[in-house]
Amino acid sequence: MAHRSTADRRGVLAASLCAALVGGSGATAAAGTVESAPYGKTAGGQDVTVYTLRNDNGFIVKFLNYGGVITEIDAPDREGHFGNVVLGCKTLHDYETESPY
Repeated sequence: MAHRSTADRRGVLAASLCAALVGGSGATAAAGTVESAPYGKTAGGQDVTVYTLRNDNGFIVKFLNYGGVITEIDAPDREGHFGNVVLGCKTLHDYETESPY
């Protein structure tokens, strides 16, 4: 069995999240967008990027290229109000120092 590179694994993760995001809320698929932005630098000097996946139904998923950490998922409650349902850290430094992984 061949091992995938880190870049390949990130691509698979992004594709999986896009598929879930685009098809995730009902019978019809919504168009989606993918954006990226700098998130910070690790203590070791590695640049970290946050990727934002968004669909026309209002779902948003944000994840880092630092271990594939999901930092935010905006989903509706039973009344249709969107909010972040991820319990995560506030900063990159917190992910480096407080993560159990």
